[in-house]
Amino acid sequence: MGWIDPRLIRPQDWSPRGQDTADEERLVQQLLASEGLAHHAQLCVRFYSDKKVFPQKEVSGLWSPWHRLSSLVSLLQECVPQLPLTLQEPCRSLIVQADRLEALNERWGQALANYLHIPVSAAGMDYPRLRKKLDNRRRRAGPIWLTQANFQQLLAETQAIASATEEAWLQLRRNLMGTYPHLVVTDADFGDQRAKDLIDLAVGESNPRKAIKLLQRALRYGQTGIQASKAYLVLGNQYADLGDVDQAIASYSRSVEAWRDPLPMAIYWRGELYFRQNRRDEARRDFERVLEFGIWSPEREKAAEYLSLLREK
Repeated sequence: MGWIDPRLIRPQDWSPRGQDTADEERLVQQLLASEGLAHHAQLCVRFYSDKKVFPQKEVSGLWSPWHRLSSLVSLLQECVPQLPLTLQEPCRSLIVQADRLEALNERWGQALANYLHIPVSAAGMDYPRLRKKLDNRRRRAGPIWLTQANFQQLLAETQAIASATEEAWLQLRRNLMGTYPHLVVTDADFGDQRAKDLIDLAVGESNPRKAIKLLQRALRYGQTGIQASKAYLVLGNQYADLGDVDQAIASYSRSVEAWRDPLPMAIYWRGELYFRQNRRDEARRDFERVLEFGIWSPEREKAAEYLSLLREK
């Protein structure tokens, strides 16, 4: 399911819940659009911490954390009194987190303007100019502002809000599933896409600890299925990079168990770690299993080499 741009939604477009299906469908679609708040919060974290120039664009130009989501917040505020209690609570939580994030982004803007020596005029902050200078600085040295303690604190607060916003959004969607099961796509479809997005981010993340956090978030959408199997595979790679062999092996094992068609790479990498630990029988079983897949890959060739070494000993 794609993200619905909250700028396309106006409070006056919303119609209170009526007796017919059309009213219910409209209400559900408007509430599902609140995913935009969670998406916006995640983008804010990336914008402030990405090493490369942030590529996200909008119709009107470059995206920035200072784009207002007031139309979506107003929509939720108007919806709340008409909703059952199970939907009111996560909606209110989303509104609170959106307000917190907007205030925090103002603090970010002021701090970054001071850092880049951009004066604030009487008309207010020139955010397009701030974005441009920030991108120029990032091109030369990455997010170097994060070396300062005040920006580290701001980033930690932003990450906390992004996490709370996503939790509220997931709760809203689960409750929508319970209230309008005939109008909401299945959790499997939704969760698979969300998990895939987080896995893709983790694969591109150079810091293993940050990648692990992304993968742990991906696994909130389910610990079985193809995406879970991929998440555990990448999680195993990250733990291996950190030298945590036991956690890596456990993650590869979860990858193998999570999906009916296990990923050969998970079996191979687990076997290699068993080999390094001199767990010969376990390593042999994994390498033999890799060969059973019958598909050529570098891992399959290496598995054959390891089996030859094990037979020689």
